Amino acid sequence: MENWINSVKCHINRSKIPFIIIGAIVVMTIGGLLLWGLPSAYGINHASAAAAAEPAVPNRTAGANSHSRAQTSSRLSEIQANLSLKVSHVQSMTQDMTKFTNQEKGYVANIQFTQSSHAQNQAYMTLRIPQSLLPRTLTHFESLGKLINFSQTGVDVTRQYQNLTMQKATLTDEMTGYQTLFKKAGSMKDMLEIQKALTQVQAQLQQTDQNTAQLIHNVNYASLNITLVPALIPPRPSSHGFIGALATSLKMMQHVGYFSLLVLGWATPWLVVLALVGWGARSLKRVWGERRKAKSP
Repeated sequence: MENWINSVKCHINRSKIPFIIIGAIVVMTIGGLLLWGLPSAYGINHASAAAAAEPAVPNRTAGANSHSRAQTSSRLSEIQANLSLKVSHVQSMTQDMTKFTNQEKGYVANIQFTQSSHAQNQAYMTLRIPQSLLPRTLTHFESLGKLINFSQTGVDVTRQYQNLTMQKATLTDEMTGYQTLFKKAGSMKDMLEIQKALTQVQAQLQQTDQNTAQLIHNVNYASLNITLVPALIPPRPSSHGFIGALATSLKMMQHVGYFSLLVLGWATPWLVVLALVGWGARSLKRVWGERRKAKSP
């Protein structure tokens, strides 16, 4: 044990860096790490704060170039677009968009108003626009407000249309066959069975025609979902002049002083620990020095 103490004393005496500086670095490093973790105890999230500081970038995702509609005559696609805008007056903007949609030979499928936290209405509209006129319509609507978000998707329904066409041809042949059998039926029982089967085929054929008509309508008229958000009105400048400016400055100084005291309160315990470590290291070194002198001849 004595040999180990002597070796430690020799190492400290030969070291070029004082023990107090090493202790200070260690303590301040630990304190800094703890200070970094302390804001989470007060509900502060570094990641969310950094994200809030970043400017909002409009999200404009589309499969191809903006508002492009490359479609060959042999392919059928259902197009859906979503557009979010900030506008100054929601009510009047919905009226302008409805009027423009009617001029473009489209129609309003749905419109809904909701109350926001700022006591202003938000509007949600679903418009059906002729697919060939969708790019021009989007360009016009975007010029009416500030773009928040835009997305556009397309679904190829060519195979679905072909299946419906084949199904219709098959059902038509079945209906013709049942009608021929009905004319040749030799008994009332056969006529009733054939009529029952014929009725089922006619119902299926009618449903197929409805599905085909709906599909063609969705291809011809693109779906445009619009969200209108009221723009926040900037606060009016203070009318109190110089006195108001002094009051604002005093309030900001109060906030700065509060945060300064908070940081000082976090750092003070570690400064005390650092002072105690330094005092202990200095006392230990002085004791070792006195013992060394006492042992020397």
